[in-house]
Amino acid sequence: MPIRKEDEVKVLRGKYKDDIGKVICVYRKKMCIHVERISKEKQNGASIPVPIHPSNCEITKLKLDRSRKQLLEDKKKGKVRNNSMDEQD
Repeated sequence: MPIRKEDEVKVLRGKYKDDIGKVICVYRKKMCIHVERISKEKQNGASIPVPIHPSNCEITKLKLDRSRKQLLEDKKKGKVRNNSMDEQD
């Protein structure tokens, strides 16, 4: 399941191991997420969020909306979504 904003995650690796928090934002281009309560202070005193790779996190609580509920139901039933590549074959 892809990580989305407002999911709750637990960090599994690194300096912030076992910390839990909500995902503030997801940067797909940088391949990182920012988690609430995980930040560091800069030299001038400002705090900035620490980027964490999504593979080092475990989703503990999903923010369910209509499309995510449908995706989970389809996975339970064993349905596979049709892609345009499947239709061409």
